[in-house]
Amino acid sequence: MGRGGGGACFEGVTIRNDVTPPDLRADQFLASMIETVRDRTPVEAHVEVRERHEHRQFPMTEPDEEDGPDGSEG
Repeated sequence: MGRGGGGACFEGVTIRNDVTPPDLRADQFLASMIETVRDRTPVEAHVEVRERHEHRQFPMTEPDEEDGPDGSEG
């Protein structure tokens, strides 16, 4: 398959958006996954993603990966 057809091409793979129903496209899948993760994780998780999505700043930051779940070092 060529590069036509309104799809993205990768070596050996073509995503044909012109024949994919809108609700099954990659952008819809990824948006749904991001929404699910946001809804099911504590507000302290994924702070930057939440800020970008809601176009506002949260009065918190994510704990560093080296920190424990309560933000203490450990």
